Amino acid sequence: KEKTLLLTKMNANYENHFPHDTELMASFLRIILHVYTDPELQAVLGSKLESAFMTGLRFADPKLRCKFTEVLKENVSSDMFERLAALISPHNFNWKLIGSHFWIKQFIEMLLTVNDGSKSLRVTNEDLMLPSLMVCAMPDAASSSSSMELFSTTLDNPAPAAMEIGEGTLNSPTPSNLQVLAEKHGTFLENLKEHKSRDFVSSVCQLAHDSTELAHHLWVRVFKELWNTYTKDQQNRLCRDLPQFLCGSTLHDQGDLQPSSVGCFLESLRDVPVPLKPCYLKYLGSVHN
Repeated sequence: KEKTLLLTKMNANYENHFPHDTELMASFLRIILHVYTDPELQAVLGSKLESAFMTGLRFADPKLRCKFTEVLKENVSSDMFERLAALISPHNFNWKLIGSHFWIKQFIEMLLTVNDGSKSLRVTNEDLMLPSLMVCAMPDAASSSSSMELFSTTLDNPAPAAMEIGEGTLNSPTPSNLQVLAEKHGTFLENLKEHKSRDFVSSVCQLAHDSTELAHHLWVRVFKELWNTYTKDQQNRLCRDLPQFLCGSTLHDQGDLQPSSVGCFLESLRDVPVPLKPCYLKYLGSVHN
């Protein structure tokens, strides 16, 4: 009991009196993380330190924040629908404790990281692929063998050239420089094969944490795709739960914020058939504008 009281007071004092001391807050959050990673301590103190845990979920340091997110993932289902259902359930999460934070960022990371991260990345539209370095250097190289020979000859016996820029000159790339560039690019492409979808998704999620605008745009685009993967019964369940979640008292403090997580969520419902009763619309209009 004394430990719980001490940690609760520490959390309140750190946030109120030392909001910009990230090193001090990081040290405190490591203690909270220890509590939640120890089954015995979590059983006794976990429910009483939920506010501090929410602070960890929105902490600025990405490494420490990821550790809190991993703890959260371990305590919810790995199924994408069940995870979303858990996130919007007032019995599982009290988003009021996260304050004015744009909690859509947490939704994005929790849902996107459910995917099979072992798959390789590839371009779905080949029209977006850039031409090879050879074609860029010699546009007719792909269609003319003589041009290819000429290009090869030019590399073997380069002619000195320079481009005037103001009072100085800029030397044209030498064959050795082009070869080094091509080799580096080839190495880069080979290294890309080692990266899987989990690396890309994780990077996108971390970028969304740094940019509220990106998180807003990403959620609006992604939620429609998520909706289309759900079964009819799952969609009906969301149609029942989502309005109650958005109009819940835990999100009342989001009304004065701009951008607002509630506003972002409502925008994502534009393209999905989630009916909102007049009483819900009236509440959202008056509280969340």
